Amino acid sequence: MLCYDARLVDRLLQALLEAGLKPIKLAFLHSKPSKPANVVLVVAKKGAKSPLCVFGSLFACNESGAHSDFAKEVEKKDPEVEAKINEMLEELNKRKSNLEAIEKDLRSQLPKDVLDDFNEAQG
Repeated sequence: MLCYDARLVDRLLQALLEAGLKPIKLAFLHSKPSKPANVVLVVAKKGAKSPLCVFGSLFACNESGAHSDFAKEVEKKDPEVEAKINEMLEELNKRKSNLEAIEKDLRSQLPKDVLDDFNEAQG
């Protein structure tokens, strides 16, 4: 499944076809019913023969701003996905800690005037 800027759906469909992928499902996602679609969801398959199935519009929120049933369904947590996300967050935090340690070490090696200029440029 691809999520793409809805304003560029023509380019997306053309690129898929040129790559040998046949769009088989398509739906537009709107932030609210009164707003134009901002995302297009497309499922494409290599060698598919079936005609394109265009689904009705999907809405993230209703007019009052409350989450739609579709949005509530998307928000439901899949335990496997949640575990993978947590694993990835742990890895990112480790990498961040390593980068912070490297930055601290590099800063300690800089001459004071260079470090002062750098800090001033950073704001």
